[in-house]
Amino acid sequence: MVRPPSGRDLPQLVFGEQVAIVYGLTPFTLAMTIVGANLVLFVIWSLTPHVIVFTWYGVIHLVTLGRYLLILGYRRRAPAPEEAKPWAARFVLGTLAAGCAWGVPSACCCFRRRGIRRRSSWACSRWASPRAACSRWRSTFRPTHR
Repeated sequence: MVRPPSGRDLPQLVFGEQVAIVYGLTPFTLAMTIVGANLVLFVIWSLTPHVIVFTWYGVIHLVTLGRYLLILGYRRRAPAPEEAKPWAARFVLGTLAAGCAWGVPSACCCFRRRGIRRRSSWACSRWASPRAACSRWRSTFRPTHR
């Protein structure tokens, strides 16, 4: 018979399950990253030098590949809830790398003094900004009960 977890073990079990859920849901996010990168490539192709566009495109794909390999490693290892903290830290680092890959180039291009380049890079940075996406989702899924 399986004994229920003690009160001391429960937070660790919950955290381990949260990490497992995040790793389970991320492959779809990575696929949408590739779709989004292709759309941005199409939009900025005629506005930005191709060397810059290809460099950014390659960085996005390398970061996405790294995050996918991290997911495969997590699945292969199938860590116990006690081992969830390092895997959560690795996930956060991968997410940080993805945010930098999306945000830094568009932020750098945003400060150019040329009209269309400045406006288009600002629009791309707003579209790809995790903060903007989160605020849109937060307003959509507000709790209906208080």
